[in-house]
Amino acid sequence: GISTTDLVGRMLTEAAPRAFHSTSALRSAFADGNRPPLPEERVVYVAADFDLFHAGHVALLEFARTQGDYLLVGVHADSAAGHRRPVMTAQERVLSVLGCRAVDDVLVDAPLRVSDHLLDSFRVAAVVVAEPRFFDVGAEGLARQRDAGSPGGPP
Repeated sequence: GISTTDLVGRMLTEAAPRAFHSTSALRSAFADGNRPPLPEERVVYVAADFDLFHAGHVALLEFARTQGDYLLVGVHADSAAGHRRPVMTAQERVLSVLGCRAVDDVLVDAPLRVSDHLLDSFRVAAVVVAEPRFFDVGAEGLARQRDAGSPGGPP
């Protein structure tokens, strides 16, 4: 599993994370109860690094969940996680997010920038912005998300 002692050691020594291997069975155990969104459900998307998963992350996810019926959470890849290398591996961060009861599904290796393609592909009706610097959608995209009253967005 994920050892707190190991995480603290990584932070203190800036050591590279040890190899963390997961299986589909392990991911399934963390994702117990996950299902695709129903056609009538309003899909909400939020993405971040979710490194060293903590109460602030849980609060963000719980808030995002109140914005719709189905919460899709993007977890950025290790290589795209911002100005520093994450302490936890992407696998560890995905499992941490999957373990949160507010989350319906996780997009692994989520893109840093929210695109119209992502919104359309996952029928996203609302985006909760965890890190505004990564939100690179034009004015039309912002209006589309704010005004999206139906699960698939405006007509």
